[in-house]
Amino acid sequence: MDTPEILSFDLKIGFPGDIASCNPYYPAIARGVGMRADEKGLTVGRFVWLKDDAFVGSASGWAGQSVSHTPKATEAPLGIVLRRLDSTMLTLSDDQLPTIPAGDAVTVARAGDIFVITDTIASAGQSVFAQPGTGAIITSAPDQVPADVIATGFTVAQGGQAGEVIVISAVGHSREGSTH
Repeated sequence: MDTPEILSFDLKIGFPGDIASCNPYYPAIARGVGMRADEKGLTVGRFVWLKDDAFVGSASGWAGQSVSHTPKATEAPLGIVLRRLDSTMLTLSDDQLPTIPAGDAVTVARAGDIFVITDTIASAGQSVFAQPGTGAIITSAPDQVPADVIATGFTVAQGGQAGEVIVISAVGHSREGSTH
């Protein structure tokens, strides 16, 4: 075995979709036997919305409520897809966010401190918005809402450059529609 020639000490602060602190997090409660990725699959660490009471089955035959990166109208997202070992993740490289195949189990955090990758420059205190269709993370000052995004109730706790891992938080927030 050869000796490594390059060592990297530039470690990320965390992995997208992981819990970022010891503060409590609040998973969404699903009817049936849990939440399942919709027919397109899901990206870990991105926002999702509950589909219209649709149930999808998995390869194992279990059915659960379907969640999607596509919203119904302009309602706030249900939460963020967590990185858990309750499904098969198809991509696990440093270059891509893990994806969950259609019909597989999904854990969604409604609130908490969560690592995500931002698509914009993020500073502590900014509001977090979701991009419909992808669930991408967009940040901005609360009074400067970008076009074509949906408010999430999360704020930036620890910022970073576009494409970097940041921490967003909704701990202690009373998120509208939290009875799902």
